[in-house]
Amino acid sequence: MVILAFDTSLAACSAAVCVEGQATVEAQEEGQTGQAERLLPMIQEVMSKACVTIKDVTAIAVTVGPGAFTGMRIGLATARGLALVQNCPVIGLTSLEVVAYALQNEMICQGEDSARPVTVIHDARRKEVFIENFAGGDTAGLPRSLTPGQAVSYGQVVEHIADGSVAIAGTGVPLVMPQLEAAGLQDRIALGVSPFPSAPIMVKMAVELIQQHHARLGQAVRPVYLRAPDAKKPARISLLPEGLAQ
Repeated sequence: MVILAFDTSLAACSAAVCVEGQATVEAQEEGQTGQAERLLPMIQEVMSKACVTIKDVTAIAVTVGPGAFTGMRIGLATARGLALVQNCPVIGLTSLEVVAYALQNEMICQGEDSARPVTVIHDARRKEVFIENFAGGDTAGLPRSLTPGQAVSYGQVVEHIADGSVAIAGTGVPLVMPQLEAAGLQDRIALGVSPFPSAPIMVKMAVELIQQHHARLGQAVRPVYLRAPDAKKPARISLLPEGLAQ
C-alpha cells in the first residue's frame, strides 16, 4: 500500500508518501502563495525519495478545506487528476480535523486522555476564523466533531470554544490571542503541534480509514468552504443603449 497525501488549503504546501506502513517521506514549505507552482515538484520529490512513482500509489489523501479558495482548488484538482490517471481512491480530510488528530496524537504522547475535547482555529481572513471542536476518536480512531465547523469573528471565538476544551491549535490562534488571553485560555494553546495540516498526519489518518474500510472511502470528495468564497462574479455590463438592454 502506497499512500500519497498533500495539503495546499492554507498558507503552506505539504506533501508526504508512505510505503507499506514504513517511515513517511515528507516535505513542507510555508507561504501564502506559490502552491500551484510548488505542489507537483514537491510530490515528485517525496516520491523519488521513497523510490516510488505515481503508478505505485494506491490511495491519495487531500485536504478539502476550509481554507484559502485558490489553495483548496489546487489541491483538489491535483488529487482528482492523479487519481484519474491511477484509478485510485481520493480521501478528503478537512484542514480542521487534521490538526485535531495531531493534537490528539500529542496528548497520547504526553500520557494524557485523548478523548478530552480539543479546539482547532484557522485563519479565515476578513477578520474571521474557522473554528471546530473535536473529541476522542470515532470507530476509525479519527477526531469526532462536537460542533459543526463555522466561520466566526475574532470577538465571537471564545464563546464557540467547547466547555472543557483542553488544547487549542491552528493558524488562527495568533490572530485571536487577545481574546484567548482575556478569557484565561492562553495556557491551553498547544505550542508543540504544527498549526498547519501536516501531510504525514494525513497519511496516518488515511491508513486508519483504509484499515477500517470506513464509509468515507466511498464518498465523493468536495470542497468545504464554511462560507461564500471571497471572489465574486462581476456584475453584468451591457454595451447596448438602456432601452435595448432588456
